[in-house]
Amino acid sequence: GGLENGALVEVKGTCPDPACMTIEATRVEGESDDFDNDDDVELEGIITRYFDDSDFDVNGFPVDASGAQKEPASLVLKQDMLIEVEGTIVNGVLVASEVEQEGGDIKIAATVATIDASAGSFDLEPLPGQTITVKIDTSTEIEDEIDDFDSAALLDNMSTGDYIIVEGYDDGSGNVIASDVVRDSLDDIILQGVVTSCTGTSPSGTITVLGVAFPYNNTTDFQDEDDNSTYADATEFCSDITEGVSIVKIKDDTDDDIADEVDLEN
Repeated sequence: GGLENGALVEVKGTCPDPACMTIEATRVEGESDDFDNDDDVELEGIITRYFDDSDFDVNGFPVDASGAQKEPASLVLKQDMLIEVEGTIVNGVLVASEVEQEGGDIKIAATVATIDASAGSFDLEPLPGQTITVKIDTSTEIEDEIDDFDSAALLDNMSTGDYIIVEGYDDGSGNVIASDVVRDSLDDIILQGVVTSCTGTSPSGTITVLGVAFPYNNTTDFQDEDDNSTYADATEFCSDITEGVSIVKIKDDTDDDIADEVDLEN
């Protein structure tokens, strides 16, 4: 029936610019937010307004999550966060029974430097002397490809030098809350997250993710979101990202503490 201000739509397409200020749509589908009382609803979107857990909006729709179960359990809601909410409509408000953070953009594959079982945390060391603190809780899914043990005993069975793969979220203070942890055989060093610094010079420099300044040189392959080697060098790559916004994945598969590949993820 045509687009108009205030219409709820689902859009699929591509972003031609790194900041994604414009979507070139390949499909636009009308959606409905005409919910009735007692309707069971699943709603995924951005927190567009936040006062507290009992009073915020997801895509403009009011939500009360004061009694909701959170995933991960340590989740702290805030504006502009991408979440999925499940619950029931009560007087025009989605009263949430579950809230799950979506779009966990952090991935780390590195060796263990230190373990603090009492704090439920351990440090991964992607580069010598540069560590990232990872915290686990009851919602963390744990898998061990080395030994068969109770996943609850991860920290008791973990040793320095173990190769660990982590997926999770930034807790806002520089630590990572793990949603998934796998202990495996030693493989590539991987660091994925929001880039906070890119030197933008060639042939050598550093790209900083999760506080780790990863070196690159003239052998590093810089790729775009489609895994194409479209960047001539770091200067071109760094000019195409937005610090504090863009997500990049760094891989070192030769164990020389130099990035072999840097991919723009969004």
